[in-house]
Amino acid sequence: RSRAQDACDFLLHVWWEMGVPTYTQVDNEGCFSGGHTHPYILGKVVRLALTVGTELLFSPFYHPESNCYVERFHQDYDLHVWDDTYLEDHQVVNTQAEHFYQLYRQRLDHSALAGQSPEQLQGKSLRLLSPAFTDLEHPLPLRTGKVHFLRHVNKQGNIKVLNVEW
Repeated sequence: RSRAQDACDFLLHVWWEMGVPTYTQVDNEGCFSGGHTHPYILGKVVRLALTVGTELLFSPFYHPESNCYVERFHQDYDLHVWDDTYLEDHQVVNTQAEHFYQLYRQRLDHSALAGQSPEQLQGKSLRLLSPAFTDLEHPLPLRTGKVHFLRHVNKQGNIKVLNVEW
C-alpha cells in the first residue's frame, strides 16, 4: 500500500464527512505531489482532486508560514494524539484520532471562521461527496481542473513545478 493511497483514503474520508472545498491545501510531500524524482508527474492525489472537483493548492517549498492552518492542525494533533501516549496498534491510533477530531470540530478559536466551529459550518457551503464514491478507475485519468503551486522565484528567475525548473 502506497503513502499516496493513504493520502487519497484520508482525503476521501474528509470530503465524505465535511464536504469538498473549492481549494484543498497540501504541502509538497511526495505522497501529495506524485514524488520528487520524475519530471512532469501528476500523482494519484492530484488526479483524485481533479476527479472530485477541488483545486489543490501546493504551499511553497520549505515555507511552513504559508501553510499555517495545516501546521497548526499538526501541532494540535501531535499534542493530543501522539505526545505522551502509547498507541499499540492502528485501531488505537484511529480511536484516539477520532476523539481528537470530534473535539477539534467543536473548537471556536479558528480566527478564519468568525467565531463558529468547523462542526457548525460543516457541509453548509460545501458540496458533500457521496460515501458511495469509491469506485475509482485505476490509474485515475487526468481531468480538466486547476492545480495551484505557490513558489518562490530563485535568484535565476525560475520556479520549480512538477520536478522541473521553469
